[in-house]
Amino acid sequence: MASTPTSAQGSASIGTFGRLTGVLFSPKETFPDIVRTPSWVAPLALICFISIAVIAIFGQRVGWRGFMEKQFEKNSRVQSMTP
Repeated sequence: MASTPTSAQGSASIGTFGRLTGVLFSPKETFPDIVRTPSWVAPLALICFISIAVIAIFGQRVGWRGFMEKQFEKNSRVQSMTP
């Protein structure tokens, strides 16, 4: 009966925060760990947090009303509409 050899790559997994920073600063070591044990929860949470922060900052600095008014002025279809 043949036994399968265990690989030396079965070392400790990189944590969630280590993966998030490792993708930017040490991708050569991080990507194989992600391939071994993929996870989508932390990246999704990070994307949601960044999106909410960008929308909130945009809403405070620029304002949605001013942005939409400028977009309506540029749009030819809106210009042809009756008030």
